[in-house]
Amino acid sequence: MASRVSSGNQTITAFTFWLASSALLLWPLFLNGSPFLFYDSVAYLQFGQKIWSFVVGVSTSQETAAAATAPLSASPLESAELDTLLMGGRSYFYSLFIWLANVAGGYSTIAIAQALWIAMALQLTFRALGIADPIWRLSGVALLSLATPLALFVCTVMPDVFAAVAPLAVIVLLSRGQRMAWPEKAFWLFSLFFAVLFHKAFLLLALVTLAFTYVVVIWRKWATGQRALLILATIGFGISAEVMVQQAAQSATGKQLVSPPFLLARGIGDGTIPLVLQRDCPGAALPPWAACAFLSELPMTENEAIWGAGGWTSLPPTIRIAVVDEQLVLLGTAAANAPLLQIRASLYNFTTQIVTSDVTELAQSGIPGMITSEGPNAAGNAAYANSALMQGQFPLSALSAFWQALYLIATSASLAILARGRPSFANRLPGLAPMLGLILASLLASAAITGIIAGPFGRYQARIAWLSMLVLFTLGTHYRTQIVEHRQRPD
Repeated sequence: MASRVSSGNQTITAFTFWLASSALLLWPLFLNGSPFLFYDSVAYLQFGQKIWSFVVGVSTSQETAAAATAPLSASPLESAELDTLLMGGRSYFYSLFIWLANVAGGYSTIAIAQALWIAMALQLTFRALGIADPIWRLSGVALLSLATPLALFVCTVMPDVFAAVAPLAVIVLLSRGQRMAWPEKAFWLFSLFFAVLFHKAFLLLALVTLAFTYVVVIWRKWATGQRALLILATIGFGISAEVMVQQAAQSATGKQLVSPPFLLARGIGDGTIPLVLQRDCPGAALPPWAACAFLSELPMTENEAIWGAGGWTSLPPTIRIAVVDEQLVLLGTAAANAPLLQIRASLYNFTTQIVTSDVTELAQSGIPGMITSEGPNAAGNAAYANSALMQGQFPLSALSAFWQALYLIATSASLAILARGRPSFANRLPGLAPMLGLILASLLASAAITGIIAGPFGRYQARIAWLSMLVLFTLGTHYRTQIVEHRQRPD
C-alpha cells in the first residue's frame, strides 16, 4: 500500500513539474501578447486548413471556407501555385498539427501544445543525463528558457522548435534505451517520427546524428543493434508516410508535386552555377540548361533565385519542372567546374553558420497586411497586430545579442571542459561524457546541413543553440553534486 502511495505521489510530482516546465517556456507568449508569426507561419496554417477541409470533406466554418478558396498571397511558395502544379516544400503533418491546435483554441494553443511537447522532452532528457532532482530539472528548464532562444521558438508558429528533438531522440535512445521504460521509449520514437515529418532538414539531421552516434556506441561497446534498427525503422516510417501523403495529394488534385530547387539556389548564391550558365547559355541555339532562364537576372542571391521577380516562382510551369529535375546535375557540373570556389563557399557557409545564432529575422515577419489579412484566425490576427513585437516594444534585438553571446560562451566552455579528458564524475555516470559530446556534435551537424545546403541564416542555428547550454548545465550540475557529496563524506 505504501509503495502505491509513493508511486502516486511521484506521478503527481512529475506531472506538476511538467506543467511548471511548460509554463516557463511560455514567457515570450505572455510578454508579446501573442505567439510569433514568421513569413511561412500563415502559409503553414492555410495549408493545414486546406488539408483538414479536404479530409473532412467540408470546411469547419464559414470563415475557413472563404479562406480555403482564397489566393495564398502570404507566401511566394503558395502564391506561385498554378493550375498544373502542386507546390511542395511545406510539411503536411506540421501544417495539420498547428491547424488543429488553432481550431482548438487559437494561435496561443499552438504555442501551448509545443511547450507541453518540448517540456516533456526536456524532462526525459534530464533523466537520461542523470539529473534526478526535480528542482534541478526545473532550474535547467528555467535556464534554457531565459538564456537561450528555446522559449522564443516554442512560442513561434513554425516547426523550428523541433529541430533539436531529432538528434536528441537518436542520442538518448541509442545511449540510454537499454534501461528505458517502454512509455519513455515510445515518447522518443513518437517525437523522432514527427520531427522527421515536420521538416526535411530534421530528417537529414536525424540520419547524420544516427551515423556518428552509432560509431561512438560501437566504440563504447554498448549493445545497440536492435535500438539502431528501431530508430531506422521509425525514420523509414516517417519517410514512407511523407511519400504516401504526397502521392495522395497528387492523385486527389491531379497536379504534379514540385518543390522549390533549394540546392540550385544555393549554387547560385555560392557563385558556382552562374559560372556554368555564363559559359554554356550565351549564343546556344537550344539552351543546354533550363536554368539558362536565370541568365539575364544574374547576379542573384539564393532567395532571389527562388522568390525574386525573375526567380524560379516566376517561370512557366514546364520550365520550373525542368529546373528542378536538372538541379543535381547542374550543381555537380558547377562543383566540378570550380571545385575550389565551391569548397571555399561551403566552408564559409559552415563556419559562419556554426557561430551565428540570431533571431532578429523573426522581426521581419512584422508585415501587418500579410498577417492580418491572410491569417485564418481573425482574433489571432488582431492579437498579433497589437502584439509587443508589432508595436516595436519587444526587445528582440537585445535578446538576440544576449543569446548569441551566451551560445558562444556555453559552446566554448563545454568543449573546453570535455576536451580536458574524462570528467571526474564519469565513473559514477558511465557514458555521460560521450553523450554530451554527441549533443555538441549535433550542433556541428546542423550547421553543416543548413549552412552548406541552405546558406548561413542565424535562425537555423538559433533554433538548436540551446543544446550547448544544456551540455554546460549538465556538466555544472554533476560537478556541483560531486562537490556536495565530497563535503558530506566523513573525515
